[in-house]
Amino acid sequence: MSEPIQLTRQLCLDIANEIEEGFKRYRVSIRPKSDIALFINDMSWLAEHILSSPKQLTEKEIRRWLNAFLHAQQASNMAFILQRLSNTQIPKNKLEILQKRLDSLNTQGASQAPDIFFEMEIAGRLAREYPGWKISFEEPDVVMEYPDGRVGLSCKRPKSKRNLPKLINAAADQGTRAGVEYLIVVDASELLKLHWQLPFLHVSTQKNLASECKTFLAELINECSKPIADALTKGSGGVIFCARCVGLVRKPQLSLSWCLRHQSCPNLSIPGAGNAINLLVQVMEQHDFRAV
Repeated sequence: MSEPIQLTRQLCLDIANEIEEGFKRYRVSIRPKSDIALFINDMSWLAEHILSSPKQLTEKEIRRWLNAFLHAQQASNMAFILQRLSNTQIPKNKLEILQKRLDSLNTQGASQAPDIFFEMEIAGRLAREYPGWKISFEEPDVVMEYPDGRVGLSCKRPKSKRNLPKLINAAADQGTRAGVEYLIVVDASELLKLHWQLPFLHVSTQKNLASECKTFLAELINECSKPIADALTKGSGGVIFCARCVGLVRKPQLSLSWCLRHQSCPNLSIPGAGNAINLLVQVMEQHDFRAV
């Protein structure tokens, strides 16, 4: 496992600025009370408090600090994909799809905003690792075109376990309608926070933090065996679960650290599906973030 990247004041400001400029490039205004405005404000606020000791913050500020820190790499990847798209000639029909999703992010209380954030984050991760690949926003959600073919990603971000089976089924139907080979990617971060009922975990090392995250995902997959099996029967190449978490790590130095981990269920009836998912997971598990 690589060493976490130090999250600095300048990095937070750069992330917030790139997101704001990216929206301007597509002529999408940011409403003051929209989800995306709060996202940018949190990153700007974190920049000013990144070196603050918890003793200097109120309980409300500590919770805001943790939420902003948890969103840092999501914001980083979103900023990157907006920057990447600025240098790409996007066909009109694909630009209309992207514009619609950006507008949805700009609507206060938009029910699909979490899914859209997740789609843009994944696109950013892939674009960072494979600049030669063509990454586009089209059905099912994100499509990757590479030298040997293309694959779609149907992305979901549930807020509760109760609606998780329904979302997995909807993702499979969405992928089938798109008419491309596809994988389902589920962001279980909100479920992980509900499970722990803590703002962050106390752990010995970064490895322990990752282990706790992966154990939760393995248990979640076991609970969702039926909808996963149904999705594979419908033709999905596999289902990938991921979660991000924050922990207070004691070694090698006391710090708050962020990690993102994945667990997957490949469709073994499709040749090469397991290898393709393993490659995708390696790409998506980027450097973790750390704040002293």
